Amino acid sequence: MRQVLEHHAIGAFPSVDADTERTADEMRARIAQYLESLSEDDLALLYIRPELLPKRWLRSRLADA
Repeated sequence: MRQVLEHHAIGAFPSVDADTERTADEMRARIAQYLESLSEDDLALLYIRPELLPKRWLRSRLADA
């Protein structure tokens, strides 16, 4: 996915962070930092692979749907 997002003819995103080795607290902090760094004119994509999310969190979100 990283290659597609960085590719100049497809995604052309200047920065792609594809890290799966962070703790939940580190991820929350990194996501907050990322969102705070955006300006009003930025196009942003935040994708979290479902298999990396806690099962308890997924079940509660699916039950709400």
